[in-house]
Amino acid sequence: IEEVAGYLKLLMAENIPVIWRPLHEAAGNYNLYGPNGAWFWWGKGGAEPCKQLWRLLYDQLVNVYGLSNLIWVWTVDVTKGAEDQYLEWYPGDDFVDIVGVDIYEANTDAKSRQYQALVDLTKGNKLVTVSECGNIPDPSKCMDADNRWSWFMVWPTADDNGNVLLNTPDQNFKLNTLDYWKKVMGNQYVITREAMPSLK
Repeated sequence: IEEVAGYLKLLMAENIPVIWRPLHEAAGNYNLYGPNGAWFWWGKGGAEPCKQLWRLLYDQLVNVYGLSNLIWVWTVDVTKGAEDQYLEWYPGDDFVDIVGVDIYEANTDAKSRQYQALVDLTKGNKLVTVSECGNIPDPSKCMDADNRWSWFMVWPTADDNGNVLLNTPDQNFKLNTLDYWKKVMGNQYVITREAMPSLK
């Protein structure tokens, strides 16, 4: 915590806000692979220790190290049927700014089930995001479904030489063709870096 706080302070000194998503996918898979089956160590002990760790991290970075440039993003589990356990794992509104979900599916649907689960979790009081994805949800489909995702982040994939790939043969990425990327980034509902008023 001390080490990462030092780097985050460098960014704060330059007035750079950080979308901060620690302990991502903390709940892992809600024992999809058996007891303590969460795929990251911070979720293997279950909901209560994970929430305690999140709150400890929050307290240290905000109250001890004085970081005020962090936008805290909590990521839930996408496993279908796990929505009823979201609240058990959620650290609480006082410790989270945005709630997100990591979605890897072989389609570009609006992800209405996931969206509504996040809205329900926070009673509509937090921004919701596709914090990781393979295939990008189609912005027009999202708006037609009244799913107002705040942003999306495609998990980066690279070839053996380190070149970033727009898509791969994997079914969870293959729909991100060059034409689809252009369609998404040119969509009237998508704000690109070039269009951000604060960056002009």
